[in-house]
Amino acid sequence: MVIVCASVRNELANMMIQETRRRNLARLIETRYDTLTALAASAGKSSAQLSGVMTHARSFGEKLARSIEQALDLPDGWLDQRDPVSEIPSGRTPDPSLVPIRRVRYRLSAGVLGFAVDFEGEDAEPLFFRSEWFAKKRVKPEMLVALKVSGGSMEPTLFDGDTIVINREDRTPASGVVFAINFEGECVVKRLRRDALGWWLTSDNSDKRRFADIQANVDQGTVLGRVIYRSSESL
Repeated sequence: MVIVCASVRNELANMMIQETRRRNLARLIETRYDTLTALAASAGKSSAQLSGVMTHARSFGEKLARSIEQALDLPDGWLDQRDPVSEIPSGRTPDPSLVPIRRVRYRLSAGVLGFAVDFEGEDAEPLFFRSEWFAKKRVKPEMLVALKVSGGSMEPTLFDGDTIVINREDRTPASGVVFAINFEGECVVKRLRRDALGWWLTSDNSDKRRFADIQANVDQGTVLGRVIYRSSESL
């Protein structure tokens, strides 16, 4: 019976310390970082992970608390204080030169013209780029979205699971360029090619038995955007 009571006390203490950490993390967001996404980026965590912590979908354990404090240059154990000092330590503030690009999934209706596009946020943190990168590329942050590559049709240029950024403002078809395309209601990433017969959706994969070139109607109504960046973990 004593063991059971001790176990209950330990569980209650753990729940209380996790709630304290959540309150202090919320205080950090409110006073210093404005958004959970900005804090997550500074702490080197995914916004999905911290969102899960704040909504009680994930635990706020010792290891995570200490790693956040270390990343944000906070005193060790600061998140565990029930009544932390009124002034929050200076810590690490978000870099104002970093601009987020949101990750999306495309949901398309079949057809060549007049399709609908809905943006559906992925359970993942956005990509961050420095403002100088946008100026160099001559692109507008609000016109860019990031999405994952699915399948191996574009290997070795793009691999399954790679993250790409597309510029939705650049939808003018160009031969030899990689675009995201609405093909029969599916978002596909292909290299465009034009010949005397018209436009083709081509794969960079040399296995043409599996990834044959497809002739298609291509115009600004079917082009979703030009691929301008790739992030890959494939070696």
